Amino acid sequence: MAEIRRILIATKYRFIGDTLLSVPAIRATAMLWPEARITLLTGSKALEIVQNCPFVHDAVEFDPYRPSDQGVVPFVTTSRSLRQRNFDLALVLNRSFHSALISTVGGARLRAGWSGFAHRDFLLHASCPYNTDDSEIDSYLDVVACAYRAFGDGALPDKFDRHLEVWLTDEERAGVPDMFKRPGLFVGIQPGATHAYKRWPAHRFAALADFLCGMSGEIKLVVIGGPDECEIADQMLAHCADQTRARLINLTGTLPLRGTLAVLEKLSYFIANDTAIRHAAMSLGVPSLGLFGPTSALKWGNACPPLHCVLEAPAGNLEDLGIDSVVDAVRAAIESREQFALSPLSSRRAQSNGHASPAVAVAASETSRRVASPDFRAIMVTTKYRYLGDTLLTGPALKAIRKQWPNAHVTLLTGPNAADLMRNCPYVNSIIPFNPESRENRGLNLYVHLVPELRRRGIDAAIVYHTSAHAALTPWLARVPYRIGWAGFERRDRLFSDTLPYDPERNELECNLDMVRHIAPGLEADNSVELWLSAEELEDVPDSIRVDDRIIGLQPGATNDGKRWPAPYYAELAQLLLDRGLAGRIAVIGGPDELIAGEEMLSACSNIVRERTINLVGKTRLRQTLAVLSRLALFVGNDTAIRHTTVALDVPSVGLFGPTNNRKWGNHCSPRQEIMISPTGVMQDIHPSAVIELIEAQAPAAASRPLTWAK
Repeated sequence: MAEIRRILIATKYRFIGDTLLSVPAIRATAMLWPEARITLLTGSKALEIVQNCPFVHDAVEFDPYRPSDQGVVPFVTTSRSLRQRNFDLALVLNRSFHSALISTVGGARLRAGWSGFAHRDFLLHASCPYNTDDSEIDSYLDVVACAYRAFGDGALPDKFDRHLEVWLTDEERAGVPDMFKRPGLFVGIQPGATHAYKRWPAHRFAALADFLCGMSGEIKLVVIGGPDECEIADQMLAHCADQTRARLINLTGTLPLRGTLAVLEKLSYFIANDTAIRHAAMSLGVPSLGLFGPTSALKWGNACPPLHCVLEAPAGNLEDLGIDSVVDAVRAAIESREQFALSPLSSRRAQSNGHASPAVAVAASETSRRVASPDFRAIMVTTKYRYLGDTLLTGPALKAIRKQWPNAHVTLLTGPNAADLMRNCPYVNSIIPFNPESRENRGLNLYVHLVPELRRRGIDAAIVYHTSAHAALTPWLARVPYRIGWAGFERRDRLFSDTLPYDPERNELECNLDMVRHIAPGLEADNSVELWLSAEELEDVPDSIRVDDRIIGLQPGATNDGKRWPAPYYAELAQLLLDRGLAGRIAVIGGPDELIAGEEMLSACSNIVRERTINLVGKTRLRQTLAVLSRLALFVGNDTAIRHTTVALDVPSVGLFGPTNNRKWGNHCSPRQEIMISPTGVMQDIHPSAVIELIEAQAPAAASRPLTWAK
């Protein structure tokens, strides 16, 4: 098949609603050709509605209906700009001859679009019929599927993700008028529309506004529209009762498009004609009612009851759509607001997107962003692939997930070593070992096997603790309906349906549990760390460990040099432990990459200490190391995954902290765990005498018994 590296997507130039409805097609294109660079060709307003779209790399603004873009010169200039980009494929999501021509003159090597429009079929290499009875979303997706059948490599998915999206920044959300920053039941009305024949009469919108104000004193009415809709808004207001006008917030023509979207997101309900703003409400998960006359509700309505409903006028004439039928529909929606009107955005989006919603949320206020008691059937938890300690610290979160969803199939996606560490975990049903840095998983191969496997598992919730971009992209490509992760990392927030701020000062165990609590408010969770060793594994230790001596383990190595206590200090500590009768023998512990640190410590030891030291660095497998640790009387080490495992195994331990945040990584969840912190953040400033004093204070020397810090 032809290699597709650069893709041009041409949408309708003028109509922002049509471009918004093409978002599922743009998303599908990014999924089918994940390595391709996607450029959007459309008008300025349409570009504004899809601003921040994570699937589009860049855009070319062009509108042949605008005077400045009319004529030969603008056409040639734009075509030259397109030609310089060397497009391999153009998806023409526009029925005009002009759009097919500019894609051709612009140098796109392959072109796909609908057949039978404007005598342009000879300009296309692949085409499909345009079905006037299909939703416009599906019509756009038909072009993508047609192109992939002709030029792609692999099988098409059974179905595409059809949900709409709009991407707002935190700054845009913060810029809404102050009144919307407080909880409230805001109901929006848009009486305008681009074409007069698509407008429900202004006096009936006024009657609807009067009804809403009389229905509940807590309802705050908001009139929305662009500058060209001010006249129709004024007509509506002129027909409203005085008390309605006094309570009504008229924002028509006062906000830019992006500002209107930010306000729209704050609404509890929205009523409008067939407009782009109603499509945007659906994209933002705002419950809506669309009023349709001559335009097809089947094609443009995108109804997803109960969240998004449509009413069609008899015989296609909006003049014939009576006030009573609209009032009945609105009353039913407003009165059931316990079901969705004030529900959190993430839950509303899940229903809006046409997925089987995990649950219907009941929120106390509009400011709540949590999903209450979702009924997830298959959950994936993604941890950091490389760091064993970070994965171990998700154990309490996994336990909480199992408690909240006892019948769900829980899949853990993590690195091979971390998967080995979490073996026998009773809270997960399966573990997928995955290393994105291995040769076979680099580039496109990263998703070739993993994403189809996740789709087969039917995962409906992904909890992503990993902060990388591809960790967020994986569940998105797998079309997982609910995806939650940490906000603010690598500009990946748009790939999640829900995000949570990451607190760099909060204990990592609690941060991980916060993610689960965000989904299941009120969940009581245990933050103790666990490991699960079988009886056979506990016996799998070197013969030198089987003796009855009190063995104290030392780990002089660490992943980062700055976290290592100096090797001579470890040698001095070993001497003190033996001299004061606290230890019968010393075990030096570490992985294959810690051999140098182990040798440096041993070379600094006296001959007597070396004779009573068991060097296990690089000589035991991970699970075997855990068995060794379980037999220790005490462990002293740097801030490493091994120190975390001693906490999980309930082995008395002393952790030495310098540059890393002990509040974050110290755990503090076991009375048999102690932390020694450098006063300057430099490991060299922790003196061995201070460490031995701490050990003696916790467990006084006794030749006849092992160290037994309080359980």
